[in-house]
Amino acid sequence: MTDGSRLRESWSSALKHAQNNFRSLLTSSASASWKRVTAVARETTTNSPPGKGKGKALPQASDVIVHRRPTKSGDVVRLVLELPAEDGLASLESWRAVLTTPEMRKEWDPTVEAAHVVEMFDPNTRISKTDFTLGWPANPRDAITISRAYTDANTLIDISTSLPRSTDEPGYLRPAPPYYSPGVSSLSPALPNHQESQTCPNYGSPAFGNKISKPCGVPLH
Repeated sequence: MTDGSRLRESWSSALKHAQNNFRSLLTSSASASWKRVTAVARETTTNSPPGKGKGKALPQASDVIVHRRPTKSGDVVRLVLELPAEDGLASLESWRAVLTTPEMRKEWDPTVEAAHVVEMFDPNTRISKTDFTLGWPANPRDAITISRAYTDANTLIDISTSLPRSTDEPGYLRPAPPYYSPGVSSLSPALPNHQESQTCPNYGSPAFGNKISKPCGVPLH
């Protein structure tokens, strides 16, 4: 048995790898390898209250710009949705509160049934369990991820990746039938505040280095 330090070091390395992967995606954000994906049109209905202006309508799936890029480990999908900086939407603190609270995820992610913090790895890094909503005949999915939020004056990035398996892992990392845990390579919502800056700001200054030119978005891998 180990004292657990090797296990925690492997968790930290997994998060660092996800961070480096995100940085590499940013540096290639203008590459021709990103191909625009045409979304299939769907009939949608808006439940906007009577008398409300068009600017108050909720964003639709058709408003999301989707790009895909093939890599050796699989396809990377980048989703971009621009929101008006009004009604408090420009507050990165509000977005941080939502993105870093796992219990809130089911409110904005329709693929999630429930999520909660399992433990705090350190004051800025959380380990969470997420149960996904998949109907019959698919087996229910879950994931144990390690996540950390990076912020500066104009940008919020929240990077998550699955914890690696280990013989020394705690009970909550072991298979829990009927759930199947396929793993999450990387999930990284990024929110640049264009009200403050018309170009993509420094992505988490000490962690991400140089400023990145447009396009900005939400790379998912």
